[in-house]
Amino acid sequence: MCSFRTIDGKVESPIGACVLLNDKGWIITAAHIFNPRLKHLQDTGSLEAYNSEINKINSDISLNANQKIRKISRIKKDGNWITDFSDVPFIDKNQYAIERIISNSKLDLAVAKLKDFRPQRSPEYPGFKKSGEIFPGKSVCKLGFPFNSIDSEFIQKDDKKFFKFLNNPFPMAIFPMDGIITRNLEFGKTKDGFDNLFIETSSPGLRRQSGGPIFDTNGIVWGIQSRTSHLSLDFSPKIKRNGKEIEENQFINLGIGVHPVTINQFLERNKIEDRIADY
Repeated sequence: MCSFRTIDGKVESPIGACVLLNDKGWIITAAHIFNPRLKHLQDTGSLEAYNSEINKINSDISLNANQKIRKISRIKKDGNWITDFSDVPFIDKNQYAIERIISNSKLDLAVAKLKDFRPQRSPEYPGFKKSGEIFPGKSVCKLGFPFNSIDSEFIQKDDKKFFKFLNNPFPMAIFPMDGIITRNLEFGKTKDGFDNLFIETSSPGLRRQSGGPIFDTNGIVWGIQSRTSHLSLDFSPKIKRNGKEIEENQFINLGIGVHPVTINQFLERNKIEDRIADY
């Protein structure tokens, strides 16, 4: 979870999920969970240039107040530039900072190291599927935090800046979503040599389940939830709405998760320990 504010004053606190890997404090999640952090870093240069132009105009003694206002209003800006950002990961009700992130957007997979991790408070770690053999029809479950939301505001007092949660969102309820594995999805190899593999499930991944585990009845993790695919069912029944007959296109919503083969490759490449199941 993170909080951020844009240059237009909008404040958001999006929610995602993750899996704790080991007693060193490494977590694994979907890469897109860290998009706001990456965007904040990318926006820094644009914001510096924007503020430099404003300072240049304000320091121009040849301009009166109205002229300065008009010139500043003509400076191009993107209202979605992120000016302030904060990571707030929670593991077993404990709050941590993040000290390192390794991310691969092609795989939609990322790992992060929690700063000052306290393993005595999180003594159990899940096992990951060992074999690349995936069985269609296998019962699995997804976990995450759909149906939760966080209202927050950005507060600046003197030289202090911080985000404040307004609706007392904790503890957030974990919501399970069951289903079966339907197919393997193969997209060849990435440029950096990973097998770009995903698994598909019969149930969708709900919002705020991204980065969470897809696991079997033994608790073994088979995948990391990435996104939801919307496939046409190729029929369009007609209904009447407001006195007019219209066609309703029908879709099935299917969950897409990173394949265990890809997960194992990613963790091995980055020398990050995890527990491997015996199947």
